[in-house]
Amino acid sequence: MPHLRFVTVGVTDPVLKDLRRMASSNVTFIPPVEENDLIPYYQRAKVYCQLSMREGLPNALCEAMLCECVPVGTDVPGIRTAMGDAGFYVSYGDPLATKEAIIKALSVGSGISARERIRSLFPLEQREQRFAAIIEELTRE
Repeated sequence: MPHLRFVTVGVTDPVLKDLRRMASSNVTFIPPVEENDLIPYYQRAKVYCQLSMREGLPNALCEAMLCECVPVGTDVPGIRTAMGDAGFYVSYGDPLATKEAIIKALSVGSGISARERIRSLFPLEQREQRFAAIIEELTRE
């Protein structure tokens, strides 16, 4: 997909050297950044891909969805929990299906449904209440 620009954030050596050798010129590698510095990358992206073999609930995917990225992900439990029907699924290790999913994701008008899914599943107030309950339980012991 030479007409598209791809950005990968957080890959380090020794994997980075191999990836740079294999990647085409439309792939940019960004070194690891602080959590808050990821937000502008999400905001500039139309699509976010999480192509894991196995995955718990992926924070980066949820953060990207909150920034209205259209998600493309492998059909594994944690990614299914995050994406629901707000994105496009591929089998792990299937580059042709991934290409087609990215094309479909780019044709979606916006990622607002992805944002709303995360906001409804994981509202900030609910997370604060659970965190407070955990702290209270730990301090009682």
